[in-house]
Amino acid sequence: DKKLCIPPGWNVSPAKSGKLPNLPQCKNPLPPGIQMIVTGDGPGGSNSANQDGFQILTLSTEHTTATTTHIVWSTNHLSNSRVWYSAVNPVVATSTTPHIIDTRFDVNHDITITNLTPGTTYYFKVGSTDATGNKVNSAQNSFTTLAQ
Repeated sequence: DKKLCIPPGWNVSPAKSGKLPNLPQCKNPLPPGIQMIVTGDGPGGSNSANQDGFQILTLSTEHTTATTTHIVWSTNHLSNSRVWYSAVNPVVATSTTPHIIDTRFDVNHDITITNLTPGTTYYFKVGSTDATGNKVNSAQNSFTTLAQ
């Protein structure tokens, strides 16, 4: 069971209703198993919201091995999940870029990428779309698989 918390020093934007989500402060800067928190800057980054207030609240990579990684993020709207990834920089979020989609609607998103090449840096963007069609995408981030 995943629980959301607010990392120390982070701000939370109000929901469309104008109310702040009732989330506890994280006790530790990084929950167990999370290697790092990655965030984007500027328009479309994971710290920015769309016009409807829909936003990515947290984004991290977890449990990276030589051939797999987990991309985990949270949003403030129930929404689906999509990760675009590539060893080519920059990664472009198109239908021809390798991507994984989870059509279930949730605020906690977890996508596992498999069959990766050991010792390789991959670039990725995450995106979510809510039930009314509002979309939010992160800025580009990266992770490196472990060498064998």
